[in-house]
Parts: sequence; structure tokens; C-alpha cells
Amino acid sequence: MKLCGITCDGWTIPGKAAAEFSLSATTVTDAAAIDGQDLIVTEDDGDTVVASFAGYAVTGVYVSGDSVRLRAARELEADSKAAIEAVEANLGVVSGKADAAKDAAETAAADMEAYMDALLGTDEEVKG
Repeated sequence: MKLCGITCDGWTIPGKAAAEFSLSATTVTDAAAIDGQDLIVTEDDGDTVVASFAGYAVTGVYVSGDSVRLRAARELEADSKAAIEAVEANLGVVSGKADAAKDAAETAAADMEAYMDALLGTDEEVKG
């Protein structure tokens, strides 16, 4: 079999939106170069389609033993992708504000402790 012209020894589908291919007689660079193409598995003749993974994007390519592994995932629709990016951006803003609030609370606690120490004096001053 061939995945976009590269020898494919097989594939697994670990989730609804992902596929992982075992490739041989190739390099990581050559396998990564198929990103952006429809991922089509054919018989060795290159004409008989065995499987099609249209809409999938390459998310990783790595060496595993004697083969090159290519992982691909379904691309999100533009609206879904924009919504996720907006949530990520908002999470970054909220996280920054939470860190600032924590720092302000720690500063206020330290200031209050110093104020109470000054107001009450040290143990020596109270005993004396």
C-alpha cells in the first residue's frame, strides 16, 4: 500500500478524529512533506484507493524502530477553530489577571502583618 506515494505498512485510528500511519522506505522529511494533501491510501499500483482521509492534517512525524510514523488529525471547521482560539486567548487574559490578584493579595497580607507588628509591638516591648 501507499500513502500519497509513500510505502504504507498499515494504520490505526486511535480516536474519531485521528489516524496514525506506519511508513517505510522514507524519511521524516519526505513524510512531513505530504502535509496539506488529502491523505489517500492506495494499493501499490497507485490507482486503487483503499482508504481516504480527506480533511486530515499532519500533526506529527517521527521515527519508531525501523519505520516512520505519521500522525494526522481532522482539521476543525473555521468557526470551531476561531471559537477555540478565542477561548484560549480569554484563558490567557484571565490567567494573567488571576496571577496579578494573587500577587496583590500576598502583598496586602505582608503589609497587614507588618502593620500589626508595628501596632502591637514585639514581644519584648509588650513584656517590658
